[in-house]
Amino acid sequence: MMDFELIWPRFAWVLDEMRNGMAFFEGYVPVLGQPDLLSPLRKLIERAESHTFRTSIWSSETTESDWAPEHGAVDYVDFFESGRIHTLHFDYEVRAGATPLSLRLLFDKDGDKVAMEVVCYRETILAAPDPRQAVSDAISEFGLLKRLFHGDALFFGPDTLDLPQSAEVYSREWLRIE
Repeated sequence: MMDFELIWPRFAWVLDEMRNGMAFFEGYVPVLGQPDLLSPLRKLIERAESHTFRTSIWSSETTESDWAPEHGAVDYVDFFESGRIHTLHFDYEVRAGATPLSLRLLFDKDGDKVAMEVVCYRETILAAPDPRQAVSDAISEFGLLKRLFHGDALFFGPDTLDLPQSAEVYSREWLRIE
């Protein structure tokens, strides 16, 4: 992974933007090499202080009786793999280094390709005694996620809809860090 001291000069502004209202910064992995999402998710559940899949985006072919009850991790992954869930969300809180983080993983499928967006919310970053160190801890967590899901590349960037297309095709607001 790229050294944080090389990342920071390019993204130091993220703290000012978060103080001024930007809700999160993010990591992005364009292609996951891990076909089984359940195993790495179970490892994250073991580490998590809390977690939920409740904010997942369901297909239009489901009803409230499908998405109203809380399901187990196995069910949510099965619903995602079958297409009943379009975007699988895994919200969790975890301690990374000295920093408690609030994260959301968003898994999207395009054919056989699964991508993962990692959202890191501002509240725990700004509440940390050393917000710069908190960003570093968050980026370390992003690297762990990339390795856990066998991702092809890891990007770090701002809150944007212009996500990287692949390990080689991405806009300049993103920085490939692994």
